Amino acid sequence: MWVRAATAGLCLVLLAATVLLLRHERDWGLEAQQWAAAEIKARYGEDARVVSIGVPAALVLLRAPTPESLPAPGDESGAPASAPSPAGFQHWLGQVDAYKPDLVLVGNIASRHQELFHEWVRERYVFDQIGPWTVCRMR
Repeated sequence: MWVRAATAGLCLVLLAATVLLLRHERDWGLEAQQWAAAEIKARYGEDARVVSIGVPAALVLLRAPTPESLPAPGDESGAPASAPSPAGFQHWLGQVDAYKPDLVLVGNIASRHQELFHEWVRERYVFDQIGPWTVCRMR
């Protein structure tokens, strides 16, 4: 009987340790985001032109200016809400392209134009993971 109790206790301890370890490895809180911002600045410089799609905290922590030439974000993808059609979204992507960002930070986006956006990014940028953020740097 005590063997079962000891085995069950050991299993619970191992399970708890695993959960804590995984939680520590996936801590995307403020500290991890601050580290990622510092790492991006170190790798790409203070003057890197940054566009953030679905990662608004990145612009704040990087102290990156918001491109004035781009319309204000509207839907979850960062595309203007006034771009209901693929043609409107393509126009918005053209404006982003004209800005020529060195980096595009990509977060979770749920947009009807998600595939178009990912295709556009894949054609122009190389993906990297820095902390909690997907950082796409120009090819």
